[in-house]
Amino acid sequence: MENRKLSSQDFLSAIEKEYPIPKPMENRDTREQLLPKRSTKTKQLLPIYLK
Repeated sequence: MENRKLSSQDFLSAIEKEYPIPKPMENRDTREQLLPKRSTKTKQLLPIYLK
């Protein structure tokens, strides 16, 4: 299904633009709570970016 392969860095930077995620300097717990949501969004966006 993958015709074009995006480098993971390009893919992540594209996601950063669409879904900016706050990066707390101190609050690592909050940051770790955001990671699962982000990976879910990444899975949802994969088909879009690979078209």
